[in-house]
Amino acid sequence: MADFYESFLFLHDHPVFCNNFQDCLDISTYRKDPEEGKKERGTGIWLECGPYEEEYMVHDIRLDSEGDTFEEAIIELAEHVREVYGVPTEKEVMKCRRDYFNRRSEALLIGFDWDDSDETEEDED
Repeated sequence: MADFYESFLFLHDHPVFCNNFQDCLDISTYRKDPEEGKKERGTGIWLECGPYEEEYMVHDIRLDSEGDTFEEAIIELAEHVREVYGVPTEKEVMKCRRDYFNRRSEALLIGFDWDDSDETEEDED
């Protein structure tokens, strides 16, 4: 998978992350040693992540990825996820999406006051 967009969607939809891929991702930058004959130092991107757990972050070292750009690192990460956790079926992806949207809907409704009985009614004259 050599396309950034497809790689990112693959990661976002993969059941191992339960549609919480960005919450599972730790992004770091680092300075590279200068290439031979050059004075400038390049920048690298380092990604760490692991399966989604609601209460804490997981770091699966088999998924550690790097690249000269964020895009390159994401493509490498998608390749590692494919090797370690496989390619999910459409049914697995859809179940994960449904569970994610159900959790989001519940979270949005927490604290919402459905009882409108305490609203004051205007006096009719």
